[in-house]
Amino acid sequence: MTASIDYCKNQGFPSIKISAQCYLDRFYKDLGFMATGEKYLEDGIPHQAMTLEF
Repeated sequence: MTASIDYCKNQGFPSIKISAQCYLDRFYKDLGFMATGEKYLEDGIPHQAMTLEF
């Protein structure tokens, strides 16, 4: 995951936006992602939009 984040930084992207399964919330927050918007169901699985700003 950190290699993907580093790649995006090096390419000059301003942020990364993901659709994370809620049970992985802590994993992504530990990498610097922040929750955005409301939680929602995708294929019956709780998800949260998250963004990592550079």
